Amino acid sequence: MVVAWVGYVEVFWNTGHAKLWSVVIAMAGLWIPAVINLSGVRNIAITQNITTVLKFIPLLFMATVGLLFIKAHNFGPPCRSPRRRSPIRPTPSSAAAGPARPSPSRRSSPAWAP
Repeated sequence: MVVAWVGYVEVFWNTGHAKLWSVVIAMAGLWIPAVINLSGVRNIAITQNITTVLKFIPLLFMATVGLLFIKAHNFGPPCRSPRRRSPIRPTPSSAAAGPARPSPSRRSSPAWAP
């Protein structure tokens, strides 16, 4: 998890990938959640609510911006494909045999008699 955290943070900060700063980012990624966790359940709940809202902001932004790019000519009547025949066709021998019969149960077999 810390490797992912460092990778995400280094996109915006420490783009030169200096080892000392990578270690500082990793330690911050470990200790900030640990301190919040140790401070109590109420602080954990507040932090979780804040991060959940922060996760939804980009999703709502992209959905709203996406609505601006809808073009009416992209939507039309559904295409009707010609009716295709099934690739599985009954053979004359299986059609003449009739429906498959269920196999007898074991208990009705004479070999199973007690």
